[in-house]
Amino acid sequence: MELAGTVAHEINSPLFAALGTAQLLEEDLKEQEVIDNMSTIIRNLKEIRLLTEKMTSMTGFEGRNYVGDAKIVKIK
Repeated sequence: MELAGTVAHEINSPLFAALGTAQLLEEDLKEQEVIDNMSTIIRNLKEIRLLTEKMTSMTGFEGRNYVGDAKIVKIK
């Protein structure tokens, strides 16, 4: 769990810089296609932010089978 918190913290620094920059750029855009693309980028960056919030507040985890022999973790 400490590793998840550390990784989330390390991801958040560049994430907030990217999200802030994208939101500032969005205000200056004129072409609808570019605005739509920037909105997609911002939405995905916000989704990453939600995932890092889950990682920093996790209280446990559960291993799950994935594709083939791979295993993944479900955050609790």
